[in-house]
Amino acid sequence: VAEATKLIGPAWKRPGFLLEVVQVLLTHVQPHVRQLAAVLLRKRILGHWMQLERRTMTAAAVSMF
Repeated sequence: VAEATKLIGPAWKRPGFLLEVVQVLLTHVQPHVRQLAAVLLRKRILGHWMQLERRTMTAAAVSMF
């Protein structure tokens, strides 16, 4: 969990954090890292979604579905 937090934690401070976390969620080889990314994304997405640029929202939605 500590290793996963190190990988994902800094992403929240960057403007493109959502796409970075989605990328980890979809592609990381370790299941526990993907699981942590999913949990963190679920917890944070509601508070940040409306503040994102439309193209970021679209890119995130397209990559997840």
